[in-house]
Amino acid sequence: LLRYFSPSLSWLIFSPKSLLKLKPSKKPISSQSLVSLAHTLSDTSRVTILQLLHSNGYLSLKDLLVPLGCSRSTLQHHLAILEDANLIYSEQYDSEKRYYCNHNGLETAVNTFSKLTKGDFLQ
Repeated sequence: LLRYFSPSLSWLIFSPKSLLKLKPSKKPISSQSLVSLAHTLSDTSRVTILQLLHSNGYLSLKDLLVPLGCSRSTLQHHLAILEDANLIYSEQYDSEKRYYCNHNGLETAVNTFSKLTKGDFLQ
């Protein structure tokens, strides 16, 4: 296991499996990918999930249900969208699934939107 001290002053622990998921994409982003990323971040619940995961290191589904105040199926839907966008990842730990913020995925998203102002984001 690798320990990493994040800028939010919390310790994050990564297994070798999870480190493979933290590599940012170097390929140019298409306009469809940009629209997909914007859609992913357009929901306040998904942004709240990202904030909670960033500040807490990891959370389980049960940990996320109370602050979001939504149903289990709605939360699972939001988590699936965030995982598909490479903004979070999950790992099975004992009997629970833990969700983590993918900091490199977030950095890629920020860089993608910053390219928008320069006009060099399209393939």
